[in-house]
Amino acid sequence: MTITEQIQNLEAFLPQKDELNEDVSSQGVIWHLVHSMKVMNGILFMLTKSDPADYKKKMNMARTFVFNAGAIPRGQGKSPKAVIPTEEEMSEEGFYNYKELTEKLIPKIEALPEKSNFKHPVFGYLDKKGTLKFIEIHTEHHLKIIRDIVKVTA
Repeated sequence: MTITEQIQNLEAFLPQKDELNEDVSSQGVIWHLVHSMKVMNGILFMLTKSDPADYKKKMNMARTFVFNAGAIPRGQGKSPKAVIPTEEEMSEEGFYNYKELTEKLIPKIEALPEKSNFKHPVFGYLDKKGTLKFIEIHTEHHLKIIRDIVKVTA
């Protein structure tokens, strides 16, 4: 699935933005929506600013597990402070602000060298292809949580 398609999937949940079910997640739908956009935006921005010479491919068991499974196990990760939405960002406006920024970055990604990279705090260096795969896996992780929140509260 493309980043644009994932953004559309996230956006489709904005009508349920106020839903929360603490049996599924301590955070509500809007948190997951804005967090997902904030992560996408931040990673794509770093990818555009990266130096391909910095890319170092190393074996990483956590990355291998997550990438092969195509999923992040729930409750296993901790979000860096930089991608935790603030109270002011947790709104439709906050979502759309990040969407606008992300949509401006997407066209720049295709032209980047393959060794453009993002250094993940757990997975290490990811090249362009790995970075895009991580974004897909991360976004799908949050879409599953959102679906479960909405399903349980429906």
